[in-house]
Amino acid sequence: MYGLQIGQITGLATGTIHPILDRLRQAGWLDSRWEDINPREQGRHQRRFHWFTADGVEKAKHALENARIPLSRLLPSPNEAPRSSGDQ
Repeated sequence: MYGLQIGQITGLATGTIHPILDRLRQAGWLDSRWEDINPREQGRHQRRFHWFTADGVEKAKHALENARIPLSRLLPSPNEAPRSSGDQ
């Protein structure tokens, strides 16, 4: 997923999401790469895609198990459309 997409799903602003992604990447939980496009040809900025490393998956599972917040409350249901940043 890319940052704006993550922000839309979580309801968090990009100014909040990107520092979190940077910290997770520095901690080794995430890898990322810029997509290989020509922004002028596509008419938009490049997107930086993020994904969990194998170690990050294990650490995230452990963190969520200890967070006392059901994972189902953090993620949209499979049939639910992603929330836009303006949704309450």
